[in-house]
Amino acid sequence: MMAYTFLLLALSPLAAHGLPKRAECRPRLVTTTHTVTLAPSTVAMVPSETSAALSNSTETIQIPTIDPTTLSSVVSSQRSVETSSPASASPPSEPSEVTPPEITETVPTSTEEPTRAGSSTGAVDRSSTASLSPAGDATAVADAPAGTRLCGNSDRKIMPGYPWTVSNAMFNADLMVGRQCTNYESVLEAPDGTQQVRYTSVTDIQRLEDTEDDCKGYSNIGIGKNLGERFRDITSIPAYFQWERRNSGEFKGANIFDFITAPSAGDTRSTATSEFMLWIEIWGGQVPIGYSQGPVATFDLYGTTFQLYEGVNQGSGVTVRSALPESSFGGVFEGDLRDWLGVMAERGYIRDTDFVNVGNAGTEIFYGDSEMEAVVALEITV
Repeated sequence: MMAYTFLLLALSPLAAHGLPKRAECRPRLVTTTHTVTLAPSTVAMVPSETSAALSNSTETIQIPTIDPTTLSSVVSSQRSVETSSPASASPPSEPSEVTPPEITETVPTSTEEPTRAGSSTGAVDRSSTASLSPAGDATAVADAPAGTRLCGNSDRKIMPGYPWTVSNAMFNADLMVGRQCTNYESVLEAPDGTQQVRYTSVTDIQRLEDTEDDCKGYSNIGIGKNLGERFRDITSIPAYFQWERRNSGEFKGANIFDFITAPSAGDTRSTATSEFMLWIEIWGGQVPIGYSQGPVATFDLYGTTFQLYEGVNQGSGVTVRSALPESSFGGVFEGDLRDWLGVMAERGYIRDTDFVNVGNAGTEIFYGDSEMEAVVALEITV
């Protein structure tokens, strides 16, 4: 569907420095706060015998994997999300038909250590990729915003006239030796009129013993239109995420959809909010909050089986529910994310009157020498 030429960047490792050891995928606890259609699917849900107990502040477990590691998880941390008003989202010099709010500093929360499949070693990793669209299937939009390199630790690209924000949200940059760039390339349009954003995520981050289990940030595309709508009023959330990742050595990270709901419109940080994460690809092994306590449910969707894990972000007090697939999506995901949120609603986690305040698609970054080229189409329709 989409056509573009890959841009290969030569990445060179940087010198390592000793940093404090913490095993989590969230911002550290500090005194400063980081502000930051498809047809409906038939869902079969099998409740798990495992209780939905909340995460303790600390835990140590042994997970049997091909690379067994003793885990120390759910260390207290603090996270907050900043939602800018529409008036501040679009620069005066770039008038737009749609004025998306700045919402992509939302940070998905996951922690603990590797267990899931996903190759992270070797000179080049092509184990989880799909061939990108053949030439002529999608064309570049001529009047789209110009391409932009986003290498600052909190750089964002507002997309006037388009329903996205491109964000390089490296919220744990103080633990990072190296650099992460999230580069907006262009807007594509498929023959059916669907528009997609094309971007690259370029990682050059040292693996250090003291920080290898710390998530350094979230390279993502955020929805900037029709947020703050009640769940009952949302008819669909069509999503398309296609990627090809090339690893020059080890890489640890995961491709994830991340949504936040709340009883109040615009609430993205209070303990009344709920965070939902849909994992679609994992490299190097990474598991979510609540993993050590086992899944609270199992459900079938998007052609695979998901296990649902539940836990509390000890820093923010927000409950996080993460769906992990039994098999990866092989480089391309296409589906209606409202079906997934509908499963959460059936379990009582989302009420019809709740508001969908945040929606993102992107990659959690831990470490590695890697480049991912991707296209994303993601929007909320009401």
